[in-house]
Amino acid sequence: FRSLARPVSRPPQELVLQRPAVNDLPLSDFSFRPLFQYLSLSNVLALITCILLEKKVVLLASSYEALTPVAEAACALCFPFYWQHVYIPVLPTKLSDMLYAPVPFLMGMSTEHFDRRDVPDEVVIFDLERDDVLLPPSESLPSLPERERSKLVKAVKTGDFYRHVGGVAGAPLSPRIASREEMKAFAQHHMLKYETIEERTEIRQTFFRLFTSLFRNYRSYLRVGNPEDLFDFQGMLRERSDARKFLVPFFETQCFHRFVRERVHPHAQIVAEVNFFDASIRAKLNRS
Repeated sequence: FRSLARPVSRPPQELVLQRPAVNDLPLSDFSFRPLFQYLSLSNVLALITCILLEKKVVLLASSYEALTPVAEAACALCFPFYWQHVYIPVLPTKLSDMLYAPVPFLMGMSTEHFDRRDVPDEVVIFDLERDDVLLPPSESLPSLPERERSKLVKAVKTGDFYRHVGGVAGAPLSPRIASREEMKAFAQHHMLKYETIEERTEIRQTFFRLFTSLFRNYRSYLRVGNPEDLFDFQGMLRERSDARKFLVPFFETQCFHRFVRERVHPHAQIVAEVNFFDASIRAKLNRS
């Protein structure tokens, strides 16, 4: 059999691959569009809060293509904090028993194979298809601190990313699509579309500023000489009594304890990241 293919001559192209600068946000080479297209802004903030507080979270969608981009983008917006627990953005049906794991998790499942009756009560469910959040019975989710939250919401809604990512300026980002077939078509159409680099940087910096504001004085509460107690939790709670409902459970998470350890005892791989966060705080204070 003789191939009919013929070589195609193309002009030489120069490709440049480089890591992000040390004084910039870490690499995040995927689209943030799906997160804001499937979930309204209030539910995006609820998902970010669940990740920060290390809840048991399940993402639901008719299309598997939606699950990983939404989970990845939500985790990336939590920087400089990192998800520390079970992470399975697409959970195989045969492993559904993982929903009974006694540890925090972030998992994604197909709506077709999901039965609410088979899920423990403590799991928070984000239905991407309906832009809906199902909280455990008799449990309320603390909001992000109001001072930072209100500034973030205003910045997001007035930014280019929020206006353009839905394709029509000012249009709602959540599709509110009822039919499963339409949802799959929506996912397949939008998963291949990326926002511009400028828009992606804008939305990431907007969320990053929330943390530089909330923890701008965190170094005042580090206890470098006390290996058993590295952070003055009560001291920060006195400073930010308005944020107590969020900070009290957040101080108990592994992601916050990792954040503290890496600043008291920074290792070589994390020094640049720590310096970037501290430099961003100093720049914010200088602008104030």
